Amino acid sequence: GEPLHGEMSVKYDGPAGTVELGRSWLELPKTRVDATGVLGRQLEVKLQSQDLNELRPVLGRVTLPMTLQNGSVTFEGSVIGPLAGPRIAGHAAVQNVIYEGQQIDSLAGDFTAMKTGATVNNATLVWGNLRARVSGSIGFSDWKPMETSAVTANVQIANADIPTLLTIAGRKNLPIT
Repeated sequence: GEPLHGEMSVKYDGPAGTVELGRSWLELPKTRVDATGVLGRQLEVKLQSQDLNELRPVLGRVTLPMTLQNGSVTFEGSVIGPLAGPRIAGHAAVQNVIYEGQQIDSLAGDFTAMKTGATVNNATLVWGNLRARVSGSIGFSDWKPMETSAVTANVQIANADIPTLLTIAGRKNLPIT
């Protein structure tokens, strides 16, 4: 695998059954994670990556719907609650990402995610000339959206043409301009 280095400050409290991380960090060639807090209660996390493939051993069978094209992913926020069902909240940003075959220049916003759903606030999307601001939510079943998931969205779009919007909607084959 990739070379891993870092510093871990760990305090185990047997009677309380807690594992506390002091200022700790791990670094791969193109990924760095900083964390502090109590496992299973609340962790403050900062992630920066230029190669999502370095995270595959940690993600297990989770398939990421995107790849980086000389880009980056950053996250700064909290992981609250038990690790089997945490609430993840913070600010995330991606630059130069390929999503379903389409290059997205940048996407950034505040979000909250848990097993039952996700919300996004103040998100901005740049895709070529298209500019969008998005807020919304989607229901999940065990971290996955279902065909019957509740969805709400407020989207403001500027500089978009119809073929681009149809591509986003997964309807590239409609003869509309």
